[in-house]
Amino acid sequence: MQQIDSEPSMMTSEMEAKRNKLFERMQQRSEEMKSKRAQEQKENPALFWKEFNERIEQQQSAHELQLFLNQHVHYLPNYDVRKADEKIKKMQEELKKDKKVFSFKKKTNPSSNASTPSTPVSSASSLTPSLSSSDDLTATTSSSSNVKLPETNKTVIDLSNFENSNSTIHNVVPTKEKESFAICNGVNQTLFITNIIGAVYISNLQDCTICIGPVCGAVFLSKCTNCTFQLACWQLRIHDSVNCTFLICPKNHPIIENCSSLKFGKYNFSYEGIQEQFKACDMSLDDETKNKWNKVHDFNWLKPNEPSPNFTILLNQ
Repeated sequence: MQQIDSEPSMMTSEMEAKRNKLFERMQQRSEEMKSKRAQEQKENPALFWKEFNERIEQQQSAHELQLFLNQHVHYLPNYDVRKADEKIKKMQEELKKDKKVFSFKKKTNPSSNASTPSTPVSSASSLTPSLSSSDDLTATTSSSSNVKLPETNKTVIDLSNFENSNSTIHNVVPTKEKESFAICNGVNQTLFITNIIGAVYISNLQDCTICIGPVCGAVFLSKCTNCTFQLACWQLRIHDSVNCTFLICPKNHPIIENCSSLKFGKYNFSYEGIQEQFKACDMSLDDETKNKWNKVHDFNWLKPNEPSPNFTILLNQ
């Protein structure tokens, strides 16, 4: 009986398998290159400016332009980010001028001028603290003469109202969902917010500690000295601040301007329910695409190959 040699057929099968594997690798490599080229074309500053200027011509709002800039800030050079930011600020200033031009002037009675206060009185003074080690503050909407606030109404926490109290620790309890806050004018105060909130405006703090849960919006901070902040937000902008520590979880690149001696580390504020709040705000401490705590952009430092001297990254916390 004749014996059939199976070696040639086995060799043919192995060669076919190798060819198929090689073809799969080449195809995968080709797809990766296509994806990379598409991403490079998408992340092109020239294309960004083309669409950005088109959006201006379409008379999109400054808020919409800011959101568009936030989506592309991770690859744009600092110079381009600053120029786009300047255009947005210019639009906001022109809008304010237009509002003044077209606003109606209220006729006043000269005899009543003496009894009318020239500056708004902040109702934040109604948040009188008790003589306990920690205050639970139910925030109330107000305006403050000591801090420049955004045009829309925010809940103001004026910490200067607590300077003469025995309490320096305050737990803020929002009165509505995703409430926005302005926190201002504090010295040696500690403040906690453990709810999801909308936006935060922080100004004029010294030697304070501010710990805030997830912010489904932006945090704008200015004129702070020797403070520590725990902030988880979609966007973080820091201006005119010195010697502060930021433990953060921002979805977009943090931006600093006119600052020095800042330190950035990972957000580690913890309390019951915070993980569920993070999910509700589409945030993550572990996902690098959603936590850019160490990707700080300094608008005052335009040397891309040299680190900014105005901040340091805390690698070992």
